[in-house]
Amino acid sequence: MNKAKLQVISAGVFFALSLLMLLGTTVAYFSDTKQATSTITVGNVAIELTEAAVKRDGVGNLVEDTSVPRIKGGKDTTLRDYGVIYPGISIYKDPTIKNVGSSEAWIAAKITVTDGDGQIDRIIGYDGEAGIDIGMLLSGALLSERCHFGTWNGIPDVRYNDKYAIVQKSDALVGEYTFYVFFSNTFAPGAQETLFDHFSIPDDWSNEMMQEFRELTIHIQAFGVQVFDLDSCYEAMTKAFATHFS
Repeated sequence: MNKAKLQVISAGVFFALSLLMLLGTTVAYFSDTKQATSTITVGNVAIELTEAAVKRDGVGNLVEDTSVPRIKGGKDTTLRDYGVIYPGISIYKDPTIKNVGSSEAWIAAKITVTDGDGQIDRIIGYDGEAGIDIGMLLSGALLSERCHFGTWNGIPDVRYNDKYAIVQKSDALVGEYTFYVFFSNTFAPGAQETLFDHFSIPDDWSNEMMQEFRELTIHIQAFGVQVFDLDSCYEAMTKAFATHFS
């Protein structure tokens, strides 16, 4: 069974959390950073993405370390080595978006999953449905809440509830799967939401399955827009960040 090192990299440019899996070489898991801006109107829009520090438990998993301050991104690049990953490992990761500004804001997240080989849909895809099941890798918090499945805001095949909607855009030919998380309500100053709290590898995965993920990258960005006269998160993001929410 191949094993790989797990590392955390932090670097500044947007809010981001990335997981780069290079089986047999390195696996990087990165939590970041600090840039929040509104291209709609002037105002104090400031959002922050943080995650808990972790420590290894007695059986090799990584659990929350409450004795250490939460990790924030910064301008400098740092590297955190978390050791090896393998089928069955559980890693505590809780990317949390918080409105740290003084203005109410629409907030959304963009999760982009890519694989250099374009093969991951064969392992975590759906039967008869385009895209991948991100819940095979990421779980807890927001991603574990029950959802309806159907048409939302005129978009088909959306998972949604009263709190948020997740729109998936898939391009299996190039191995890229994007998940747009639109929150239904605005974030008051101080409000926050955790996207998920665990990354895990199913314990029944074979070596061959692990190899399918050797170039996997999961990248998370968070976006904040001043409320102004925008009626929904979807409208706010598609107007303010059209290049990201197209």
